Amino acid sequence: MMKPVLPPTTTKQTASRGRIGIGRILAILSAFVAAPALAEEPPHSGDLFQHPLYRAYAFGQDDTVIDLGMQPFRFPAGLVMETMRHDLLLTGALKGMGLTVRFHPFLKGSEVHFFLHAGKLEGGTGGDIPTLTACALDRVRVVTLVELDFTSLIASRWMRVSELRGKRIGVSLGTNAHYGLLRALETVGLREGDVNIEDAEVQELPGMLIRKEVDAISSWDIISTLTERRGNGKVLHRVLARGYLYFGAEFTESRPEAVRQLIAAQIRALDWLERTEENLLRAVEWTRKTVRGMTGRDLELSREELARQVARSLRHLGQAPLLPERILDTEGPLFGAVDFLSSHGKLPVPPSPEELQECFQRQTALQVMADPVGYRLDHFDYTERSPE
Repeated sequence: MMKPVLPPTTTKQTASRGRIGIGRILAILSAFVAAPALAEEPPHSGDLFQHPLYRAYAFGQDDTVIDLGMQPFRFPAGLVMETMRHDLLLTGALKGMGLTVRFHPFLKGSEVHFFLHAGKLEGGTGGDIPTLTACALDRVRVVTLVELDFTSLIASRWMRVSELRGKRIGVSLGTNAHYGLLRALETVGLREGDVNIEDAEVQELPGMLIRKEVDAISSWDIISTLTERRGNGKVLHRVLARGYLYFGAEFTESRPEAVRQLIAAQIRALDWLERTEENLLRAVEWTRKTVRGMTGRDLELSREELARQVARSLRHLGQAPLLPERILDTEGPLFGAVDFLSSHGKLPVPPSPEELQECFQRQTALQVMADPVGYRLDHFDYTERSPE
């Protein structure tokens, strides 16, 4: 199988930072945008380097700077990473090793992988497709879950999934929602070619359904919940989706303690967010500020509404973001995802069983959790301003 075209691995380079307004990516539901998956054909090297947002990013020029990719539009993963960004205990622990960390916001998980493959990032977050592709191409080390939530297939009226044959379905191609749609169709013997797919950005989907431009949409459960609440649709099918935190192989091997400190920061963040509503509201506001920095506009959803929705998603994940104990079982969901996505042509480079064994490393997080005192898992110190 021919490998997809990705940029050549390069040394780190620095670009000036800037504030870019991208009005198109923000609508009333844009708080929930962020496709966690890689499209069928990844962008060519020039596309994302010249993106009006990313071309302004300043990446570290040497190995004392840890550059991480985050997705502020994806909840709860973006909120957890944003909380880690404000963690002074993490900053202090890394400083003791002569390191600093920078969190760079991206719109999609496939873009995080793009820049990691290009040598600009040491790690980041992504859903099944970009993570599995990163495993095959870059031998990344997947260390924790950052998200465990649902995607939903929602229609303008109640119908059987089988009735979608020949109907128009809106979805952001290459995302976990796209994966969920394929799974839903399979339950009734349908394939992608049996329906009419309308590709759209995630934040555009509810409006498309309201305007009857499509008969159904597939999106993250949190969007579908809001769509239902406004009386604009009925959920027909739900599929569990996962998001992961991963790091480059070279970084993991050369800086294992830094990886453990970052995992500790994630564990602290999950604990702290669930302790009080005030903590959750603070983190939501930090995330809203990051979105304003990307778009030049405020989110139209209140922080209270966002917090209520995120609280439910966080409960799915829990305070111990361990990879499932049997994630590498050949009959488990991970191998099932590889087989399913490969058979549908949605995984450009499927990783082998040996590569999966090498990439998914549950034991690293277990090492952190086995030493709660040393990693200060019960201590919290968050600054209102990101310390970058």
